[in-house]
Amino acid sequence: TWTLANYKYVIIDFPTTRQAIINSLILGIGTGTLGVACATLNAIAVHRSKSSGRKLLEQVTMLPQAFPRLIFAFGFLWMILTLPIQLYGTLFAVLLAYIVVFLPLAYRGMSGVVVQIDSALEEAARVGGASWSRGLRPVTGPLLRSGILATRALLFMVSVREISASLFLSDAHTPVLGPAIFSFWDSGGLPRVSALAMVQALIILIALYAVRRWAGREIKV
Repeated sequence: TWTLANYKYVIIDFPTTRQAIINSLILGIGTGTLGVACATLNAIAVHRSKSSGRKLLEQVTMLPQAFPRLIFAFGFLWMILTLPIQLYGTLFAVLLAYIVVFLPLAYRGMSGVVVQIDSALEEAARVGGASWSRGLRPVTGPLLRSGILATRALLFMVSVREISASLFLSDAHTPVLGPAIFSFWDSGGLPRVSALAMVQALIILIALYAVRRWAGREIKV
């Protein structure tokens, strides 16, 4: 029997899944914004700086990639529980975990963009009297815009479907889509689980479509 009742239930009627959708959107936007900002600064520091510690910075940035995500989430949970402030069960704790987990992915994306931009452009700005930070904004910033948008969208999409870190760091008061689908399997039945999974896929598809449309307009310009 064809019906939209299951979609209505998971989006409107059932408060847990409705809140999980909202929280996942918030986390996706936050991870995309903060993650790409950290990755861009790291990429610029590694590829533009002459400091001897730039290679160490790159290795530290890529370190989360060396651990299985489930093990990393457990270790992150242990760290959260030992802190003097209460972070467990908050969206901020999940956001921190997402940023750290996906920072290597964002760094690799932004690193490839930064490498393609000739440093002579920034050097010319400094010769003209601009400081390093002032030359970075009008010269390198616009050239990084497409890469920043693509990487931000990528972080948004992988954050919306993340499960491992969310299982350890979210609770009943801060549900997110991944664990909600995982736990909904026992209580909601296959049709409602499938509806929630389709909502998750639709969010990712909308983000992908928006990025492709924006990229198409940039190429035409």
